[in-house]
Amino acid sequence: MVEQDTCGGQGQDTLKKRLQQQELLSAISQSFVSSDEMGTLINSALMMTGMFMGASRVLAGRLDGKTHRINFEYEWYNILQHTTKAALRSFDFVKGDFSYDTYITRGDVFIACADTGKDPTISPRILERGAKAFISAPIFVYNDFWGLLTVDDCQKSRDWDEEDIQILRLVSSALANLVARCQAEEELRRMSSIVNASPYYIAWESVEGEFKYLNQGAQDITGYSKNELVESGPGILFSEEIYKRIVEHYNKIILDTGFTEVNLPIRRKDGEERMLSFSGFTTDAKKQGFAVIALDITEKLKLERELIAAKEQAEQSSQAKTDFLSRMSHEMRTPLNAIIGMSTIAGNSKDIERIRYCLSKVNDASVHLLGVINDILDMSKIEAGKFELSCAEFDFERMLRKLSAVMEFKFNEKKQNFVVRIDREVPMRIIGDEQRISQILTNLIANAVKFTPEEGAITLKIKRIAAEGARHTLRFDVIDTGIGISEEQKGRLFNLFEQADGTIARRYGGTGLGLAISKRFVELMEGRIWVESEPGKGSDFIFEIVVKEGKRFHLPRVTGKWEELRILVVDDSPDVLEYFREYADYMKIHCETAGDGDEALKLMETAGETPYDIVFTDWRMPKMNGIELAREIKSRYGNQVVVILISASEWSTITDDAEKSGVDGFIPKPLFYSSLTDCINNRLSRVKTEIPKPESDNNENIFEGKNVLLAEDVEINREIIYSLLEDTGIQIEAAENGRVAFEKFKENPEHYGLILMDIHMPEMDGYEATRKIRGLSCPQAKSVPIMAMTANVFKEDVERCLAAGMNDHLGKPVDAEELVRRLKKYLL
Repeated sequence: MVEQDTCGGQGQDTLKKRLQQQELLSAISQSFVSSDEMGTLINSALMMTGMFMGASRVLAGRLDGKTHRINFEYEWYNILQHTTKAALRSFDFVKGDFSYDTYITRGDVFIACADTGKDPTISPRILERGAKAFISAPIFVYNDFWGLLTVDDCQKSRDWDEEDIQILRLVSSALANLVARCQAEEELRRMSSIVNASPYYIAWESVEGEFKYLNQGAQDITGYSKNELVESGPGILFSEEIYKRIVEHYNKIILDTGFTEVNLPIRRKDGEERMLSFSGFTTDAKKQGFAVIALDITEKLKLERELIAAKEQAEQSSQAKTDFLSRMSHEMRTPLNAIIGMSTIAGNSKDIERIRYCLSKVNDASVHLLGVINDILDMSKIEAGKFELSCAEFDFERMLRKLSAVMEFKFNEKKQNFVVRIDREVPMRIIGDEQRISQILTNLIANAVKFTPEEGAITLKIKRIAAEGARHTLRFDVIDTGIGISEEQKGRLFNLFEQADGTIARRYGGTGLGLAISKRFVELMEGRIWVESEPGKGSDFIFEIVVKEGKRFHLPRVTGKWEELRILVVDDSPDVLEYFREYADYMKIHCETAGDGDEALKLMETAGETPYDIVFTDWRMPKMNGIELAREIKSRYGNQVVVILISASEWSTITDDAEKSGVDGFIPKPLFYSSLTDCINNRLSRVKTEIPKPESDNNENIFEGKNVLLAEDVEINREIIYSLLEDTGIQIEAAENGRVAFEKFKENPEHYGLILMDIHMPEMDGYEATRKIRGLSCPQAKSVPIMAMTANVFKEDVERCLAAGMNDHLGKPVDAEELVRRLKKYLL
């Protein structure tokens, strides 16, 4: 009886474990029924597996077929066991490697090690990962090796039983199915998107005259919706006479010969007549229907009819170019005169301070000249009709934060207050041309800074004024407290090279192209731009553009304590206080405001022993600044109240005083909902916000022992690079053209950590040199970073460099800080 009870108990344990395994696999499978990206789903599966097995770490490594390395792209680690990310992120997967021989050569289904310290077969790389025991299984997708699933125990040795092995194999199989599904879905999306994104009219019709397929281009060209076209058939697009000819004549030709071409007029839904060039062809042997592709040639025919008018326009354009060159001669000669003059003065001077002064003026004039050239290139592409928007989904708020960071030194220089106000209806992710939207805002904000006196205020307001489906019309207001603009001056603001007032231009500088370029960008985005202003009362530059809403995103709350949260905001700026009130209303938290330190302390005195959870205080305030207020709050309430300092100033100037006063964290101005939410989440999670430390700009000998190959045919350009990197300790070997660069690398590929590649060189250009290097058989040829360093800076130039096999692109003239930053990325 005892033995039977024992066996029965073991059987129940086995059944229970199997049920638990099935529950785990079911949970993982259910999590895969999601529209999330594959990486998110894999990480979720790793987490559930690790928690189920009581593991320290679970990793999924993917095989890179080009480098023959397994890269651990996905990882879960157990913070309750104080486990950290694995130090080893990748390893070779080739014949002779332990994992390769196990899974590929022998075909084993798992590797298990109970104690890595006692197993002589374990390679050093496993020990680097910090695992004391591990178990690993391969992931095969469509019978091809895709990667590895590995479970680590970093605390103790562990005997892996059959249940562990079974779990690992079940999870690896589930991951393989997920990867296979994602790959298939991606292929289908790619094929469907190509056809659907085409601007051409593409359709498939049955022999009975019914639409079986219509792409978006067909709907855009005709103005009808898909349902309207399907219900009515092709006849809705043509007159009765033309459609009769199509059915009786053209369709018969297609079915008999397999192909025909014809130009026919259609009538759009709005009544407009358009001329289309149709190509019809059969798509299968049974000839049950045929495909139709059409191109709208209305504008082409119209252009041909307007050749005489175009000739007159060309003559006018020629005169406009003459005027343009005359204006540009002045705009370019002015900084060139400064460059030549100051260079001459510096060359004749023996006074170091005088030389430094001259060189600083040369640098200012050079930067100004480069700005003029960039504006000319942008405007030239727009006027030539070759400029195209590059639309993609992006984080709108992150773009604004980057813009604010770039402009920060200008605000600090003039001690100006910059506030950003975003309407809550504005999508957090939008689809549009991020670079050009940022460029418009940069132009307008830079002008506001230029024409606003010290300690003035600049406000950026963004709100949604219309929405139709996914299309949103956004309004941007750049408001300043500057000198203002008269009615007469407004009429010239957005014209090429015209400025509101010549005397103002001489006083403040500028090319006059920025607003003209911004106007063209706005118009390309289906919008308009204008200004509202009065002399002496500041200006409001306004533009509206149409964008599409991206994937919806909500500010995450990591804890349920938000409803109980009480915050106090202290700032002498009414705009900042109003911003916090709007934020608090949006996030449904209790918020009170004070205009100065004294008012804040009075509110805290009347509010009880622990009046507020968090106090946000500005640094620059009259009477009592934020650091002094923080010191007083800490002396009264200790750590019961968290104090967060908000400031537009450089942290390095206030870090020491802030730490001594007990400040718990910082938020930079301008404020954004996401940064406020992150800060509050961190405080509620008891994660201390680290006080930023000023970064050192000392790059002396940071690249000691690093070797770089510089392919550059112009000697002075080589000298510039030598000088810019002189103190970094880097070793630079020059090649005067692409052929020499290729030969040098081929002779000693292990020697170079990076290649700086010019594009236009004699004998062999940078594109060809890159392709030949990448074509070499040695592994270094595939992995060595190659960075283009060229004056070709248009979007298509960057894309061509990347297509040739380069890793990065740096425009000339070379910025020293940017060059060092890029080198750090690849060499350190």
